[in-house]
Amino acid sequence: MTGQTDAERCILYVGMTEGSLIDILNSWVLGEDAPYWNRKGPYVSQLIPAAISLLQRGMIEVWEQPLPLGVGEGSLMTSDRAAEALADPENWWRYYPDENWDPNEDLARYADLATGNTEPMTMFYSVYTTEVARQPGIPIWPGSSRDRSGH
Repeated sequence: MTGQTDAERCILYVGMTEGSLIDILNSWVLGEDAPYWNRKGPYVSQLIPAAISLLQRGMIEVWEQPLPLGVGEGSLMTSDRAAEALADPENWWRYYPDENWDPNEDLARYADLATGNTEPMTMFYSVYTTEVARQPGIPIWPGSSRDRSGH
């Protein structure tokens, strides 16, 4: 089971210690976009197929927990429900009008995002790397020189 993509290795690495979809996205985005939440949306499309592939191969499991954290109990999701949750970009990232901004940036590039869903997330999804993925010889993040430009 070798030959994971960079995105798959990132997910496996973050999932070693229980990583939320937001943690995975924050780990994936590098460079000048990394400090700014509202620049991270375009990167989600690189992570969704990688996460679904890992789920289908039994290398990750997905848990859900209602927000705010601590209000309800988390539960392991079935593979079908987990695939649906992973496939929804809004579970990874949402535009937040009040989130951090680059003070020198022309905010016009975000005009289309303002019409999207800006409601706070109501469910929190976490990924755990399974024993299947922890076998010797399976490469797990970090490490790649690949450009992960979301644009």
